Amino acid sequence: LGAAKYLPIRGLKVDKVHRDGYVILQVSSVDSKTTGIFATTQDQAGDEVRFGLYNFISPIAFSCDDASWSLDVGTKFVVVEPYLRRAKDGKLTLRCDNPSHIVWINEQPLSSLWRNLEWTRHISASALGDDPHHFKALGNDAFKRSDFGAAARFYTKALSAADRLRKSGPDANLIVTLLSNR
Repeated sequence: LGAAKYLPIRGLKVDKVHRDGYVILQVSSVDSKTTGIFATTQDQAGDEVRFGLYNFISPIAFSCDDASWSLDVGTKFVVVEPYLRRAKDGKLTLRCDNPSHIVWINEQPLSSLWRNLEWTRHISASALGDDPHHFKALGNDAFKRSDFGAAARFYTKALSAADRLRKSGPDANLIVTLLSNR
């Protein structure tokens, strides 16, 4: 991120690329898609803005149910040089066209740099999907269909869910199995 400075959503100006800054976001709900991938995101203060991601697909941060792709709820990421604009429907949208301007916080080793991020508004556990066994079963089903990309994504989601449950002491055998399967 170099010399870039943190900018909250409220600090962004419309129709300006903020070359000197970055925003930190997490997905709070998934919106419909057209030419890009859209999600409602929030910053650490709890302010929400629609986010549009173009020209980029990542098997780590995205989920696949049949043919629909979306950002997972709870995914945290940094947008370098954010561009806030008013979309055709009149709504403000934070847009990213350049994949190199996204830093996925959920990926290792970056997650250790951002471990102490605090969010004003927390996303419910049901929205995050806190059952690693559910995602493991979905991964196993995808593997049986020879959809190895989807299987890896579901095993990664299971690992994330198990990590969120770490305080309650997740089953070490489950973690080993998930890592092996992925």
